Amino acid sequence: MAFYPDISHWKPVSNWAQVKQNCPFIISKATQGTNFIDSYLDTFIKNCEAFGIPYWLYTFLNKGNELAQAQYMVRVCSKKVGKYFVGYILDVEQNNPASGVQSALNYLNGLGKKAMVYTMYAQYNTYKSVIANRGKAAWWEARYGANNGTYSSKYPCHAGADLHQFTSKGTCPGIGSGVDLNRIAGSKKVAWFTGGTAPATPTPAPAPAPAPAASGNTYTVVKGDTLSGIASKYGTTYQALAALNGIADPNKIYPGQVLKISGSAPAPKPASKPAASSGTYTVVKGDTLSGIAAKYGTTYQKLAQINGIADPNKIYPGQVIKLTGSAPASKPAAKPAAKPSAQYYTVKKGDTLSGIAKTYGTTYQNLAKINGIANPNKIYPGQKIRVK
Repeated sequence: MAFYPDISHWKPVSNWAQVKQNCPFIISKATQGTNFIDSYLDTFIKNCEAFGIPYWLYTFLNKGNELAQAQYMVRVCSKKVGKYFVGYILDVEQNNPASGVQSALNYLNGLGKKAMVYTMYAQYNTYKSVIANRGKAAWWEARYGANNGTYSSKYPCHAGADLHQFTSKGTCPGIGSGVDLNRIAGSKKVAWFTGGTAPATPTPAPAPAPAPAASGNTYTVVKGDTLSGIASKYGTTYQALAALNGIADPNKIYPGQVLKISGSAPAPKPASKPAASSGTYTVVKGDTLSGIAAKYGTTYQKLAQINGIADPNKIYPGQVIKLTGSAPASKPAAKPAAKPSAQYYTVKKGDTLSGIAKTYGTTYQNLAKINGIANPNKIYPGQKIRVK
């Protein structure tokens, strides 16, 4: 049995000899945006070349300026790849404009290497024109269905897709469990994905097949997931998932959390409100300010105001929250003794864009704009942020 995994630094290879024996080719993340290189890239390329494993590299496209992001991936990777490199991939998950994706794909098609474009099942109509005009590139589509580690014909990809990502809970020799696995779905043979010759003209994708009725499935969150990304893969909305799972803050989910994909929203439980005189609440792990506010019949904005909380998304276990009262007297903001002279800041674990902005005397909106960050709540350790 052959395995077709895609990985990144979150799920590295543990035994390259086993991967060589079981995986005809392998895919890994290379870049994101125009200033992030996956920390596993050099190790991945080195071992693929050493073990003679054909490999593909992808860029996770932030929303906007997709062509520049594709060009950045090629600049970074072209200096590193070797004999067993097959081609480049565009990972399209951030509601990118179809025109931007098309420009980036046209660029990759002109390089003389093979190319693929990755889209999600629920976004077929958004990228239908890109899929139909993908030229010699392959189309890779994600649709998980039951997401139990195996492929089920109840949840096929759209007809015309060349590669189908069917689970994030697969098990692969040499990598382990919790792996994204794929199957070859179209007319292209394994040899095409390992470096053979591609058919001259791809088959245009037909109209999408109707999605099967949901059957009460669940999904376990893994590191790097967003509620909107999960929703797109399952053909729903993040608002519906939030309501179904009683999630007060859609930006706050965590690895290991089990989400219901379909069913009925939980019946609201009457919150036991303490008397106003009790005055305070001590934060526990998993709390959000909006969730605390809902329990005590107030708003997260009010709690943030009376507790002097600059970033409502950043509270911590053990923190004592005042539930009633007045906002603390405003103090002149203490500016850093000396702002770093560097033009960039490297994100550390626990950082938020609003916290970085405050340190450098700017706003998170400005930092998001000058760094091309589509989701200000999603930054990661090691990312370089331009601060001025």
